Amino acid sequence: MTINYSQLTDTELVDKLNQYDKRAFEEVYNRYWLALYNHARRMLKNDDEAADLVQDIFSSVLEKMGTLTFHTTLAAYLFQAIRFRIINLFYREQVRHKYLQSMKTYLAQEEVYADQELRTKEMAALIEREIAALPPKMREVFELSRKSYLSSREIADVLQISEATAKKHLVVALRRLRARFTSIVLLHLMASLLWLNRLFQ
Repeated sequence: MTINYSQLTDTELVDKLNQYDKRAFEEVYNRYWLALYNHARRMLKNDDEAADLVQDIFSSVLEKMGTLTFHTTLAAYLFQAIRFRIINLFYREQVRHKYLQSMKTYLAQEEVYADQELRTKEMAALIEREIAALPPKMREVFELSRKSYLSSREIADVLQISEATAKKHLVVALRRLRARFTSIVLLHLMASLLWLNRLFQ
């Protein structure tokens, strides 16, 4: 039976990649190379550097065939990977040296309490759980927007949907998450007040 790789979903392609299927890799390459390149070029303002970084991403995917695991979608993973490499490039070239230095100074001056760290981690875990509970396509749109920083137009191009559909998914996702986060924040506030009450009794 002949497989039409262009009709496979990203999840199916990842499964094929983990079976060392080179044609699946070619399909992922053809599906995402241009979108990743355009995204990198807009940030770097340099065609050659953008192409090199995208090639590096796909070389990494090729090396990891057989052991690929994602906590997010393939598209979100690829765009996050390109952003991480761009940030590293900026760092090496000291383009953002002043910003990084100010952050170091701020962190050195701020005392971080263990209880606050724990509550922050708990909050982050709850937020991720709520995002994971979104319908698959809505979650994919949300993660590409908020984690990979793509515009509605870029999301529409990557997912092959209309820009209006991408915007609608994002609006509904934000409405749901805001409602859930409000409840979560109130619960944490109540827990903090109870803790303070016990402390000063």
